[in-house]
Amino acid sequence: VRPSLNDMFDECRLAVDTGYWPLYRYNPALVAESKNPFILDSKKLRKDVSAFLKREGRFINLKKAHPEIAEELFEHMNRDVHHRMEHMNELAAGYKAFDHPDDAAVRVLFASETGTASRVAKDFSDACTLSHDADAMDDADVDDLDGHTTVFFIATCGQGAMPQNGKNFFAELSARTEPFSEGTRFMVMGLGDSSYYFF
Repeated sequence: VRPSLNDMFDECRLAVDTGYWPLYRYNPALVAESKNPFILDSKKLRKDVSAFLKREGRFINLKKAHPEIAEELFEHMNRDVHHRMEHMNELAAGYKAFDHPDDAAVRVLFASETGTASRVAKDFSDACTLSHDADAMDDADVDDLDGHTTVFFIATCGQGAMPQNGKNFFAELSARTEPFSEGTRFMVMGLGDSSYYFF
């Protein structure tokens, strides 16, 4: 089924999740503050780019007319998208003292609905020389936390619910039965809103 205008929001999200449409910002004014001017907002590929391409009319027609060529091009683009995402993550981590995000001693994750927890987490990661950029919890894999120190900044949403960009991670963490290895540490900063009853 081809998407319609009613599906525009879902199509935009799918384009971002597959890497077809990466989200990033560049603010040269941050250089004067000794901060990285390149800010990557979509840091994780959740689906293959072919999932998006196969819903677009021009690619559907190509697959019908030349299925072998279409599959080959899909594979090429999928490799290119993964390579581009790796490069953009490297650019986003470029101003830190370490060469690769995996070398950071501290990882900073946030779950934020209105942006407050996100801002606090990013301020912390900027000030902490041992940490990579702050990431949304859903942009991280639970297994990657094993053996590392992770600082969480989590805000309540509505009447005490988990923010949208932390639900998948929280579900994976809750379902995990294997214990973390020695040396794994967690710290949690909770943010609430006194205007809610369960803040």
